[in-house]
Amino acid sequence: MNYVTLSVKAANQWPDSICAIELIRMEENIIVDSFSTYVQTLQTFDPFYTSIHGIEANDVQLAPTFESLIPILERWLQHQTVISYFAPYDHLCLQESFEACGKLMPLFTHKNLLSDMKAQWPTLSSYTLYDVHVKVQTKEALNDAERIVQIAQALENKQALTHLKTVATKSLVQKTVVFTGALEQITRSEAARKVMQAGGFFSNTMTKKVDVLIVSERSQQQYDATQKQSSKWTKAIHLQQQGFPIQIISEKEFFTWL
Repeated sequence: MNYVTLSVKAANQWPDSICAIELIRMEENIIVDSFSTYVQTLQTFDPFYTSIHGIEANDVQLAPTFESLIPILERWLQHQTVISYFAPYDHLCLQESFEACGKLMPLFTHKNLLSDMKAQWPTLSSYTLYDVHVKVQTKEALNDAERIVQIAQALENKQALTHLKTVATKSLVQKTVVFTGALEQITRSEAARKVMQAGGFFSNTMTKKVDVLIVSERSQQQYDATQKQSSKWTKAIHLQQQGFPIQIISEKEFFTWL
């Protein structure tokens, strides 16, 4: 199978703060091309994110901007099958970065490796990319894009890559949903009822079993004014960085999903 592996790094919790991109092109199970670069961003580097990927503001000062990389990304991604470890996050980062530049993102099929890893190896104690790579591969990897390649190859020994689950659709069916902050349009109990009517599950506790966190308009306004997130919001981001496929959406998006 021919595909491209993709890994993006963000400077902070905002998806359009991409500070690094890694790509590898695979043809007939052989690496035929690779591309890796820091990305210049004017956004503030959050110490938590730096602790994960090790990239600081000084590292990207002379790097190309995301906008200048768009022609390269179009050549790499257009009409390709792209595999990321946690595709919903990488997809959102790319989508918002393209939109920030007033550009349309290339059309490609984005596959999510993490969900299939959990299905094939349900007993692993940790599902971070690094820990999974250590468990299923003995070869060293230069970067995360190469780790994704090696995990995908290990997975291919069990099933075809075409069976990988794609990025989740905008549905609440069989999803555990948590809210943070008071909603503008309806009460929390009414929102919980709507979640259950849509086939989902409602919870007041943010854990690794949660699928979707709804951030209220008030919580977003508070963050815009104080740069402080609620405890649920902060925990959801931390769980995302540990490899748990939690989606964080706004109150407006929630009603769109419904």
